[in-house]
Amino acid sequence: MKAMWRLLRSRKLAVWTIIAFVVYAAVATLISDGDWSVPYRSPIFLAIAALLGLSTFACAWERTRAALKQAPMREPSEATVARLRERPGIVLDVTGATGPLAQAERALRGLHMRVARYGNLVEARAGLAGAFGSPVFHWALALLLVVVALGQLTRAEGIMGIVAGYSKADAAESYGSLETGPLAGELSGRIIAVPSIESSYTANGVDQGVTPFVEIQTPAGEVLASGYAYANHPIRYRSMLVHMNTDGLGAVVRVSGEGGVFTEQVTLDYNDDRTAVEPVDFVLEGGAGALATVVFEPAPGSTPGAPTVRIRAAEGEVPGGAEYAVDQVLPEGGSIEIPGGFTLTIVKLTKYARLSVVNDWSVYWIYALFALAAIGLVPAVFAPLRGVRVLLVPDAEGTRLHVAVRHGRGDPHFPGRVETALRAGLGLEEDS
Repeated sequence: MKAMWRLLRSRKLAVWTIIAFVVYAAVATLISDGDWSVPYRSPIFLAIAALLGLSTFACAWERTRAALKQAPMREPSEATVARLRERPGIVLDVTGATGPLAQAERALRGLHMRVARYGNLVEARAGLAGAFGSPVFHWALALLLVVVALGQLTRAEGIMGIVAGYSKADAAESYGSLETGPLAGELSGRIIAVPSIESSYTANGVDQGVTPFVEIQTPAGEVLASGYAYANHPIRYRSMLVHMNTDGLGAVVRVSGEGGVFTEQVTLDYNDDRTAVEPVDFVLEGGAGALATVVFEPAPGSTPGAPTVRIRAAEGEVPGGAEYAVDQVLPEGGSIEIPGGFTLTIVKLTKYARLSVVNDWSVYWIYALFALAAIGLVPAVFAPLRGVRVLLVPDAEGTRLHVAVRHGRGDPHFPGRVETALRAGLGLEEDS
């Protein structure tokens, strides 16, 4: 166990694990074409992430122990004093000086250090915030890995198409695609509404293009959050975030038959160049096993001011490219009889917004842990722990000050500043 602990807290292991993590992420980004479900759920990536998490926890614990041990002012042990007596870092000849330790104390306070005196020894510390900055940084990173992992296990994310002026519930049947973590609970049941869609919307001086106005509501219709959803500006309510994905043309149709009457939102997407709209086909199911295939697409010559759609339909399930019994252009409000005993009415022709709806409690904790990591990193880098130990050593040849300097982050200039301050405080000439 001790060997395993030494391995986990090893800086070499941490560095190589980080390199492996970055290389894997870079390769996955290049080859996955936006589908992260495969590379980031593979056992290789999960093993790298787990090892990085364990290593980060070990480093955080070790740095916390070191900070708790080094930061407080306490009288050095006899062994420490003996080492300083035998192997000083800096030696200053203060023979004939009056009160050299008192002068050294004042000089070290001039460097904004806390000073304590123990007999013939002066102990000084600075950078207390830096001492604990590194543990805070490492604990934040370690907890970040845990939060991200738990968030992936419990999150739900899906794509939902909503026609302007209508809404859908946060329920599985409302999504075109839905991914949930293995520990995800029931969906919220809240209502996602799109009261309107702007053809052009300007925010922060930038034209955001087609932009929906989105509302998150309770099932009773109370608005919980609302606003325009555009790039990097989702609508948020607690753990729910609604992002704009894309837009297209939309319709609301009412279908009646022996099985009853229902209303459905039909969404039509543009092609990759946005030069045409792709047709949509669907199968209607009625009473007594009645089936009908309907192909829905914008009619040639349709304009935003006078939108029309082309409806093709046939009884039963019809394969693509087959002949249709009905082929007719309808305006908004128009109706058509469809083989199989159905009547289809065009209630509305407008636009639709495809929204990405995410339920993930970990998002805000991720932001908070990133902020905590930055808070810890700043003092760790710019105000690291520094210590000075000064021992008065009188003997037959005179009186000397033996000085030991400890500085974090490898600051090569700190020992020079200490020696300069001590020489100035003691009135000694610079040593050429």
